[in-house]
Amino acid sequence: LDSRHNHDARRLLRRSCETVGLPEPVDCALSGFSPLRGVPPANHFLTSREDGQGYRCAHFLIDFGRPVRGPVMLGHYRYFGMGLCLPWNPSQL
Repeated sequence: LDSRHNHDARRLLRRSCETVGLPEPVDCALSGFSPLRGVPPANHFLTSREDGQGYRCAHFLIDFGRPVRGPVMLGHYRYFGMGLCLPWNPSQL
C-alpha cells in the first residue's frame, strides 16, 4: 500500500479501536499478508460497496502497549466475519 493509503488505514484503525472501546494503538504495522499461518492474503477477501467499487483490505499487527481482553473484532466488516484480531507471538512462526 502506498503511504497515503497507509496513513488512511492507520487513521481508520485508530477510529475502529475507539468505537469498540479499545485503547489507542501504540504502534501498528500494515501489510497485505498476515504473519499467522493459514490466513489468506488481504487481496483474497472480496468487499464491495453499493457503487460497485471494492474496499481495500489489509492485515495489521497492532500493539496496544498492554494486554486487551478479547475477542476483538475491528472495522466495518466485523459484522460479516472479517476483522478478527488474534494474539500473536513471533515465536509461533
